[in-house]
Amino acid sequence: MVSAAGGTFEMICTVQAQNLPSPEYSVRVMLTPPQETATPVTVITLNREGVIRRRPSAVSNTVLEKGKEGAYLFRLYQAQSQDVGVYQCEVTAWTQGGGGAWRMTHNKTTNPVQLEFQTAGPLFNVSARSDRLSVYRGDRSEFWCIITIDGPAMDPDDMAFDVSWFVQRAGGSSVLLAAVDRSAQVRHNQRNSSSEVSLERVSDMEYRLRVYGCQEEDAGGHYCTVTPWVRSGEGGWSQQETITSTMMTLSVKMDLLSAFKYPLLIGAGLSLLAGLLSCLIGYCSSRFCCKAAPPVQEKRREHRRLMSMELD
Repeated sequence: MVSAAGGTFEMICTVQAQNLPSPEYSVRVMLTPPQETATPVTVITLNREGVIRRRPSAVSNTVLEKGKEGAYLFRLYQAQSQDVGVYQCEVTAWTQGGGGAWRMTHNKTTNPVQLEFQTAGPLFNVSARSDRLSVYRGDRSEFWCIITIDGPAMDPDDMAFDVSWFVQRAGGSSVLLAAVDRSAQVRHNQRNSSSEVSLERVSDMEYRLRVYGCQEEDAGGHYCTVTPWVRSGEGGWSQQETITSTMMTLSVKMDLLSAFKYPLLIGAGLSLLAGLLSCLIGYCSSRFCCKAAPPVQEKRREHRRLMSMELD
């Protein structure tokens, strides 16, 4: 039993083997929705090698772990209205036969466990959405926090919400990005080596978070929490339980062109400057240091003729 949407649902499946030599088990968790004609759907599986497979809509909020011998723990985080229904475990026993090949020996299904919400007022749900979960550094990313309500429609003037956006970094810690209360007062957290953000209400039950100039520090899981307020017939406001959306993981990639643009420009500028400086040094050297000496005039030699003389 989960008190309200956004809570955690746990189920333990146990199996005991009799007259089976060293069995291995594979486990499949199934959900049967509350509709009369609904058929069971697979939520998560764990094969005998320990490999886990999840259905696409339950990738981020389901866990199936092997505990002590014969015990398997299933957890469903941030349960929403679409998760309501009957859960069961299907356990298959495998034994190793001749030649080392594994063969299936037994297949059993556990008793059903009901997931439903305990609430006296309207049932709210929240989901997070983004058009792009992979952006380049310096781009803008946008996230939407969408609130829905089960049951009859309510007057928007009789509802109000406190909405907060968080990011879960690599270390596992969650950091508040921005929050808006039911009086439309927006609060931004002190930014630490990250980008600027804005949070605005775009419709009665939809809030948008924008992260400008994304950097590597903005990567991580983004999710929103919503605290609904409902106005009673006497005019007073009652606070409902806080619900949490599923997490969306944002990745920030490096644009190779931008990454190499500035180093290339700096390198080209330095090369051009070095070339101009070399030309200037060469010109100055040829102009002032290595001036050619004036030509030396050769002394003119006198050519004297020898005159023949006769002696008497």
